[in-house]
Amino acid sequence: MVAFAKILRDRVRAEGRSTAEVADDLGVSVRTLNNYMTGKRVPRLDQLVALSDYFGISLDALVCGRNEPYKGPPKIVLSVSDPMLETAIELVERGLADAPRQIPADKKAALIVSVLEYLQETSDGYSQATINNMIRLAA
Repeated sequence: MVAFAKILRDRVRAEGRSTAEVADDLGVSVRTLNNYMTGKRVPRLDQLVALSDYFGISLDALVCGRNEPYKGPPKIVLSVSDPMLETAIELVERGLADAPRQIPADKKAALIVSVLEYLQETSDGYSQATINNMIRLAA
């Protein structure tokens, strides 16, 4: 939370108001605000929300310094020529042939990624039964 302390100090200074005035506006003691600004204390979530509202910035910008909206986890990019990916697709297709019903394409893609991760973690060979169980849970 070192980034948070610096961001908070910078925001308080940018307000052009004293620490005492900002603390009063926020309903906290000067000591508490100083502790946040030096990194000695970390505010509770409700206090973080109050701070972000006060300064008119997102929680991400206040806590992490990110000014762009969160875009979710990074996308996994796989090479279609990856033999392990080809194996994962083949195993999922084989398992789905016995499935009682079709699964949506997005679930199928997530299943292929899960099987690929399983194959990457399993150095001593895979278990078709484990893969079939993964398919059953996804279907």
